[in-house]
Amino acid sequence: MGVFTAIYFQVNWGNFLGLILLGMLLLKGIEYNVNRKLIAYPFLKTRWILLIILIGLGFFRVDIFRDINRADHFSKSEASAYKISVEEFGTTKYGYHRFKAKVVKSKTKDKVKWTTGNVLVYWDTALQFLPKLGETYWIKTEFKSIPKPKNPNEFNYKQYLSYYNVYFKAYVKSSASYVSCQEESPWFSGLLNYARHNVQFIFQKFLQDKNAYLIAQALILGGKNSLDEDVKSNFAHTGTLHVLAVSGLHVGIIYLIAQFIAGLIISKRSKKRFVPVLIILACIWFYALVTGFSPSVQRASCMFTLLSLGDLFLGKANGINSLCASAFIMLAYNPYLVVNVGFQLSYAAVLGIMLIQKPIYMLASFSFIQNKYLWMLVDKAWGICCISLAAQLATLPISLFYFGQFPSYFLFSNLFVIPAIFVLVLLAFLLIATAPVSIIAQGIAYVFSIIASAVLYMVNAIAHLPFAYASGLHLAFVHVLI
Repeated sequence: MGVFTAIYFQVNWGNFLGLILLGMLLLKGIEYNVNRKLIAYPFLKTRWILLIILIGLGFFRVDIFRDINRADHFSKSEASAYKISVEEFGTTKYGYHRFKAKVVKSKTKDKVKWTTGNVLVYWDTALQFLPKLGETYWIKTEFKSIPKPKNPNEFNYKQYLSYYNVYFKAYVKSSASYVSCQEESPWFSGLLNYARHNVQFIFQKFLQDKNAYLIAQALILGGKNSLDEDVKSNFAHTGTLHVLAVSGLHVGIIYLIAQFIAGLIISKRSKKRFVPVLIILACIWFYALVTGFSPSVQRASCMFTLLSLGDLFLGKANGINSLCASAFIMLAYNPYLVVNVGFQLSYAAVLGIMLIQKPIYMLASFSFIQNKYLWMLVDKAWGICCISLAAQLATLPISLFYFGQFPSYFLFSNLFVIPAIFVLVLLAFLLIATAPVSIIAQGIAYVFSIIASAVLYMVNAIAHLPFAYASGLHLAFVHVLI
């Protein structure tokens, strides 16, 4: 509540802290007076004071997260050159490689000083090479403020970037505008770059079909921006765009694979129960970092971590408690995640699945089916429909608020897309693992391409059905809260 209010209403945390202290003294005085008179008022107990403190800490965390207010922000002084450190993998589009960078130093005629702040860099793809994660450069260019929207109801890109502490952009268009630093990238950044480069090389080598390659890249490395706009539009209109973004589904598959591998290494009867957990956590978080650490992956990784630790220390962890704990940890790390659309949709979907999937599932019974295998098939299909329906109902208000459209055939499309994506992710990992054995890898790549083509064909067919999606459905912010 404190984080959300501080972001949207821009309240100074110092003023709010004063109100908090006043409120605490007032509540403590009332509580003391009530206890002295032996009158039971449970709502006046200390937990309300703790709630106010947490809200105040949310205000404080938001305020210190805004680095543009700091005296050492690079925008506070003019310089002839700036040293930047590449903070993300970036995307290539419209002739520029775009990425977020941290401005670590500024140089004037007589001195070099340390700075803080982020900048959105547009690096011309015509230059000799493209920057990689962890690399540092001295650039000589003008930093321009992100422009405000010019038309009514236009998307506020300036506000959106401010949530990532980005208030300026810079263009690097010639070799004279930058100088590469000779210092080595951090070993971890180098490891991630090496891993991503090798995975991309494997996909390019074995997946000759362009669409199959792009889908593999989207599923494993989180590069859905490279897909054609028509393909993304088809997935959006069928309510299946979420499968192309690296999310909890992919982390869940990694969790199952890591759990299987850990089970092969360490027996369940072994007293070293922490070893499988360490293997699982190492696989999950390395995958999260390789894919770019999107909010949905952060949420899923954090939640699976808490579930694994809960199973280790408590025997069994509560799913909703783990979900809430992961949200608390992530917002403590980055409070602006609360206004991230992916973060909101991700948590709403998981919460919806946890709360309403089972009641929906219990609405239908297929005990009248005598054939065991047919019953299993129908039951699994119904289970997938229930998960899809629960997630769709939970995210519907948020989706209408941001996008104003609703996919009419989401149940039918998710019924076959989700199992197919599950298989594709498994095949992609098998392709990476068997890449040294060319014959096996080629066979896996062939099967992957067939399934990917089938998915694209079905999604395209459903997207072009009559009344495939409804548009122009907008909800107000108040309606979403209700």
